Amino acid sequence: MSAVRAGTTGLAAAGRRLVLWCPDWPVRAAVWGSGTGFPLRLSDPLALVAKGEVHACSSAARALGVRRGLRLREAQARCPELLTLAHDAELDERLFAGLLPELEDVVAGIEVIRPGTATLVVDGPARFHGSELAVGTLLCERMVLHGVDDVRAGVADTVFAAEQVARTTDPQDCGLLASEATVGYLAPLPVDALGEPALADIWRRLGLRTLGDLTLLDEGDVRSRFGEAGVRCHRRARGLEDATFLPRRPPAPFDVTVRFDTALTRAEQVCLGVGRIATQLIAALTAEHLVLVGFWVEIVTDDEHVMQRRWAHPRCFDAAALVDRVRWTLDAEHPGAPVTEVRLVPDETASVTAVADGLWGDPATEQVSQAAARLQSMLGHDAVGLPSLGGGRGPAQRQRLTPWGVAAARELQGPWPGHLPQPAPATVYPEPTPAQLVDRTGTAVTPTERGGLSASPAMVGVSADSRGERERRAVQHWAGPWAADERWWSQEARATARLQVVEVGGDAWLLLHADGRWWTEARYD
Repeated sequence: MSAVRAGTTGLAAAGRRLVLWCPDWPVRAAVWGSGTGFPLRLSDPLALVAKGEVHACSSAARALGVRRGLRLREAQARCPELLTLAHDAELDERLFAGLLPELEDVVAGIEVIRPGTATLVVDGPARFHGSELAVGTLLCERMVLHGVDDVRAGVADTVFAAEQVARTTDPQDCGLLASEATVGYLAPLPVDALGEPALADIWRRLGLRTLGDLTLLDEGDVRSRFGEAGVRCHRRARGLEDATFLPRRPPAPFDVTVRFDTALTRAEQVCLGVGRIATQLIAALTAEHLVLVGFWVEIVTDDEHVMQRRWAHPRCFDAAALVDRVRWTLDAEHPGAPVTEVRLVPDETASVTAVADGLWGDPATEQVSQAAARLQSMLGHDAVGLPSLGGGRGPAQRQRLTPWGVAAARELQGPWPGHLPQPAPATVYPEPTPAQLVDRTGTAVTPTERGGLSASPAMVGVSADSRGERERRAVQHWAGPWAADERWWSQEARATARLQVVEVGGDAWLLLHADGRWWTEARYD
């Protein structure tokens, strides 16, 4: 640790990086935003659960044997008094974003790596405040003043190295790593520190247990064997920066609030009062050549309950759209008491040039947008939608309908074990219809536990609607099955298998085996 405490005056050409790290941030955010009805403390044995596994846990839970990645039952067996909460990634981001303005009073250009961890280029702030250590100390003090009693800072030539320094620094302290000591400091760290569990497992089996072992390999050999992900890890282990610095652009302080002298019980009355501040907000942003892409609606009731919901738009909001979002927020969750206050908080803005039309515009697109927005205002939030492809195993799961005026969710990338390969079926039925699949003896064919079929299919009876099964026909070809255990970590667990079947006449079908029988899910043309 002597290299960490020594500090440095030599600055790398790309700029030295400071990383601010808040240990167990998801747990802290869950405690702050807990709505369980009883007080939670960071000193309690807490665990946040996602997909049946421990996503994060408190230090008290770790002391009793709980670890990240454990199955929930195993964690509860190790610590019977363990308190569990569902992990809320949005809560992590929102609460950490609320602390960033305090940090930006000290320095500018902060980039959020993940909720609870942020970085910045420290060269300029170090010259202004006197030293890198002074910058790290000031940032830690700001976090402590706002209730984060365990925060650590690290300074090094790269983000990865600075984060490793922060993780080995005392609470509310700042560690410095000299440029010439970077490689030597990183060398004894385990390959797990790179944050690539799959690659780390392979490297350990190959005898590469530390970052120093990994740096002995040639970069070309790493690329040919482990791809670009391996090259990124190899460069981090050598103390090289491979990430582009993208500092956060703080949202403009254009919050608007309307307070009602008399608490209102009807949504129409609330929306009428919101119309004025919505117009003010859009006008203020327009004066700064900005448009609103995302914002928070905060509704305060007479009993001091606060409802919050974030809305995003694929293009930008106007005043009428803001009022619609307030009404939809009230429709989605009844406030339970009269409303006394509504606040609109901009969360994401963009330059007006980013959404401006071309020189001549697009009248057809504008007419479609106006018609869709009008229908949505009359019929509701989900009345008009845009289709898009999403992640999933079956064709029906990949079809998504996003409400008009809402930013589409990003596609969840694979690997989706048990997914259906190409080509995709041409017709996907809204609801699967009954089907039969039998062998030569007339016995029902079923999937086996080893991922095969109990017998070769000989006859298939399918239907394209709910009126019943049509006459059985001989099977000419079949492929599959593709089996999957879906949501096996929850009470909604479901074992499925999909099979492609071609009849003698040439008709091709996609069959789904679920709930103990076969269903017609789609048709190939």
